[in-house]
Amino acid sequence: MRTAAVTLALSLALLVLARPSDACKCVHPSAVGALKRAKAGEDFSKLIQEFSQDPNLAQTKGEYVVARSDRFTAEFKGAAFSLTNGQVSEIVSTPLGFHIIKQLERNPSRKLEFEKVAKDVKEHLVQQAYQQAMPAYFPRLKREGAVEVLDARYKLSTSD
Repeated sequence: MRTAAVTLALSLALLVLARPSDACKCVHPSAVGALKRAKAGEDFSKLIQEFSQDPNLAQTKGEYVVARSDRFTAEFKGAAFSLTNGQVSEIVSTPLGFHIIKQLERNPSRKLEFEKVAKDVKEHLVQQAYQQAMPAYFPRLKREGAVEVLDARYKLSTSD
């Protein structure tokens, strides 16, 4: 039986608060209040609904699965991966705002049957190949197709 590895991932509840302004590094008072209530044991999902400004809140309800390889800031990943199940973080500051994280579950690394993940692996490799080929594709297509951009608004550079 062939296997594929799945890395450690965390199931998190995430409360997101925007910064008052780009210049201000100060923590919003509502973040401090939400943190106090979360540490006192108040229902975190209700706090998310009340305070979170996450633009994806309607779809995610504030819950995310995060792996070490995901594109999050070092501050965010450091806080998230240092938590234990049920633990609430302090306020974490990132360029996207302020976050309060509660770890719901730690999903350990494991191996899966390759046949169960083969389709996903193939799709990932196909997408990766597309991304690598794309930079050269459009210039070649333009050259081979003898495409000439006439309207100056649509020209990318003077070499077109």
